[in-house]
Amino acid sequence: MVYELVRSVDRSAIDISVLCYQGRQHTALEYDIEKLCNVIYMSEKGHIGISTIRRVIREIDRLHPDIIHAHLGGTIFSVIWSLLRHKPSIITAHTKPEKAFSPKIVPAIKLCVKKGYTRIVSVSESNKKAMQLYFGFNDEECLCVNNGINISKFYTIPHEEFTYINVGRQDENKSYTKVFF
Repeated sequence: MVYELVRSVDRSAIDISVLCYQGRQHTALEYDIEKLCNVIYMSEKGHIGISTIRRVIREIDRLHPDIIHAHLGGTIFSVIWSLLRHKPSIITAHTKPEKAFSPKIVPAIKLCVKKGYTRIVSVSESNKKAMQLYFGFNDEECLCVNNGINISKFYTIPHEEFTYINVGRQDENKSYTKVFF
């Protein structure tokens, strides 16, 4: 997701940095992102405590961002940064809210959204509705940018049976039955 975001932004108009609070894994995807923008690896390990939050916030401040985009574990840093600096952030929600966000960070997310610093962006309409219900957000506070794929671009040879293959986790979070059945 981060790679697609970086790849699709006009980098001549927007200066993008990717801050990874964990260490480098030496993957092909990391190399691809590094070709497109500045990537900072902080090599933080284990439990996210106050000292980790301070180090990450200092690194964010060093970059002087106008806005932060976060998802999953990075949400804690973006929400705290937004509250401290009164600057905007976007949180992408890929899954059910109770799976995506630690209950400890939920009050900070609600506060940040209510103050107008943060917006939640869901990847599907069903995900958006789940976020709105969970947090009590409205359409302005929780948006949808559909993360679906238009299969008509790939489904070009007429045939009777549709075959779908997924390479990835097959857990409840992925909601495959809502997508296809």
